[in-house]
Amino acid sequence: MALDECAPDSYIAAVDGIEHMMTPYRVTAEWDEDARVWVASSDDVPGLATGADTFDELIEKLKIVIPELLVENGLLPEGTESVLFAVNAERTALAPVA
Repeated sequence: MALDECAPDSYIAAVDGIEHMMTPYRVTAEWDEDARVWVASSDDVPGLATGADTFDELIEKLKIVIPELLVENGLLPEGTESVLFAVNAERTALAPVA
């Protein structure tokens, strides 16, 4: 599948030579300082609440969890081969003044 950006919030995906308009599922990732993990949630993906030690690990976990949850909730059209998602991450830190 090839993706081409066509609008700020949409993409064109070529699947089997047919172009489809896709809007990514939106995910929010926040750093939990107390637990020392990245935590992800989403209004677009019912039931999404997962975490990982690193941001890269979180992305890999989301690649598995998001499609599973969408299938379980009956939100994916028949024949969907992949799911496009976008992660908005936030982490706050203090920078000491020299």
